[in-house]
Amino acid sequence: MCNLYSSVRSQDEIRRTFAVDRDETGNLPPLPGIFPDQMAPVIHAAGGERVLTMMRWGFPPPPKVGSQPVTNVRNVASPYWRPWLKPAHRCLVPVTSWTKPGRLHKRLAFVFFAVT
Repeated sequence: MCNLYSSVRSQDEIRRTFAVDRDETGNLPPLPGIFPDQMAPVIHAAGGERVLTMMRWGFPPPPKVGSQPVTNVRNVASPYWRPWLKPAHRCLVPVTSWTKPGRLHKRLAFVFFAVT
């Protein structure tokens, strides 16, 4: 995934699309810019239900790597990540668009991708 995405669908639409059983988010506004270390909506399993809740985006870094949260797991064979890749630790992220860095006229530009 990238380091910038949006979640701008209505709260009702998220609940319907993901068959949410319980919503713990309160009043969820559209979020046009979500960055690492920010709170964002996710759907996770709890007690046999799909729960819509807010979670911080990122994962504490492995020892000796640094202090920034990890937002991408690229080496799924690593012993460090193996326990966290099990279904019990997964969630759904209601993304409406995401970015990848690119270049426009030799300058850094973000290219947005969206599912319609």
